[in-house]
Amino acid sequence: MTTGKLETARRLARDHFQIDPQVRRIHLIHSGRDNDAEEPIRLLEVVEGALECGIVPVGFAPNPERGIAYPSVIVEVSPREFQAIRAGSLPFEQDSWTVGEELSA
Repeated sequence: MTTGKLETARRLARDHFQIDPQVRRIHLIHSGRDNDAEEPIRLLEVVEGALECGIVPVGFAPNPERGIAYPSVIVEVSPREFQAIRAGSLPFEQDSWTVGEELSA
């Protein structure tokens, strides 16, 4: 992931932690094309009280006015779903996606 994309991902994570007190963890989701400028930033957000409906990616367009130059995809899961992802019993629909580094508040 390019430096600009990584810094934007960190900023998005900080913002999401501030906006939603139920966010427990945020991880990057890596794909085989992380350095491709056309690929969105993907975040896996572990949210207390999230509806357990599996892996549902939600896409967002870039928002240059707010300093977000890249598209993004957010996947919100419950803590129990996160454990299932880590255990391999709740796989991502995209085979190339993997859970990456945790981003802090």
